[in-house]
Amino acid sequence: MFSCNSKKDKKISKKTEFKNGRWISTTDSTEGIEIKNGKWIWFNKKGETESIVSIYDFKILRGYIKEIEAELEYLAIITDRSDTLKYAILEYSNELLSLSYIGRGNTINYAPEKEKEEEEEKEATEKDSQKGQESFLEKYNNTIWTDGISTIRFRKLSSIKYTKLTKQIKGYVFDGFLKKNSDNIKLYIDQGYFIIKDNIETIKNIYDINTVNGLGLREYPSMVGKIVDTLDYGISVKILNKTGEFFEIDGKKGQWAEIETYNPYGHRQHLFPDNDGRAVFVNEVSELDTYLECHMCGYKKITQNIGDILSVIDNVRNDFGDIESSKNSFLINNNELIHTQEQENPAGKVSVKSRFVPLSSNSIYIEEVKKENKIKYKLFNDEWQRIRNEYALMLDNY
Repeated sequence: MFSCNSKKDKKISKKTEFKNGRWISTTDSTEGIEIKNGKWIWFNKKGETESIVSIYDFKILRGYIKEIEAELEYLAIITDRSDTLKYAILEYSNELLSLSYIGRGNTINYAPEKEKEEEEEKEATEKDSQKGQESFLEKYNNTIWTDGISTIRFRKLSSIKYTKLTKQIKGYVFDGFLKKNSDNIKLYIDQGYFIIKDNIETIKNIYDINTVNGLGLREYPSMVGKIVDTLDYGISVKILNKTGEFFEIDGKKGQWAEIETYNPYGHRQHLFPDNDGRAVFVNEVSELDTYLECHMCGYKKITQNIGDILSVIDNVRNDFGDIESSKNSFLINNNELIHTQEQENPAGKVSVKSRFVPLSSNSIYIEEVKKENKIKYKLFNDEWQRIRNEYALMLDNY
C-alpha cells in the first residue's frame, strides 16, 4: 500500500535514513521542514524572514500499525505532549519527500529547497523572456466572453479603482440618459475585480450613465421625485424594470427605469493586513505575501498574466490544516477562450475544460457552445460533489 515506485537511481538509500536537508511544501512555498541532527524542524518563510514553528525529535521505526492493519516502516515524530505523529514514508528521493499521515490518509509532499542563487537566476531568465510582452489582462481588457450560460469580462489591473464602499444604490432614472455598456466598465462599488463573472441575461441589462454632470437618482418615477443620490458619468447600472410610458426630456425620448448600481462578482485582487492590522490593497501579490496564519483563511493569487494566458489560484486552509485549492486558467486561441477549472481537496481532484466565445458571436454559435458546456459542467459538478462528500465523511471519522 505504501510502496515506492521511484526509479532506483533516484533513491537516496534502500533503507530510509533521512539526511540533513531543507524541504519546501509543494502546495505552499511558505512552509517547510528542516532535518538536522536527528531533529524535525517545521518553519515558515515570509520574504527574507523565517520563523521556526516547532522542533521535535524523530525516529524511523517499523511495526504493525493498527489504523491501517499493516506492518510498515514509518516516520515517528515525538511532540511536546509526548504524542507521536506517525507518517508512512511514500517516497524519499533526491526530488521528493512524500509522507502520508497515518489515521487520516492525507498526503503531504516536499521538494528540496533551491539555493537562493538558483532561484534568482531562474527569476531573471523568466523576466528576460517576458520583457516587452503585453500582459493578458492588458491585451484583453474589457473583452466579454460567454459559454452560453454565463459571461466573463477581464479588466487590466491598472484600471481598477478599489473602494471600501459596500452600499448599493437603487432608484429611478430617465433611460434617455443611459447608454448600453459596450466597452469600459465603471463600478460604483469596486471591490477589485479583475475577472468579472455574471449571467448572460444580466449583461443585456447593464447600461452606463451618459450625462457628463452625472444623473440624479430619484425615489420614485417622476420629475418631482426626491433625488436620493447622484451617479457620476460612466457609472454602470443594472435596469430592473421600465414603466413603459414614453416621454421626452431635452430632446431625448425615453421612459422611467428602475435601476440599481451594478454589483458583479468574480475574482478580486488580494487584500491582506499590514503590520498595523489595516487592510492593504495590492495588484499582483507575490507568493510570499499570500501566506495567512489562520485557519479557514486563504489567498487568491495571479500566477501567470502574460500574452494569451492567465492563471489564478485560490487556496483555503481549513481547521484541519488541509489546503483546499481552486485553480482557473484561461487561454485565448483562434478567437476562443478555453477555461480550465480545477478543484482539489485531500480526498481528490477534478477538472473541466470549457469553451467561451465572444459575446458578440452569432446566437446559433453561442447555443452550440452552450449545449456542449452544459454536459461538461454536469459531469464536473457531480464528481466534485462526490469528492466533497468523501472529504466530509473522512473528517467525521477523524
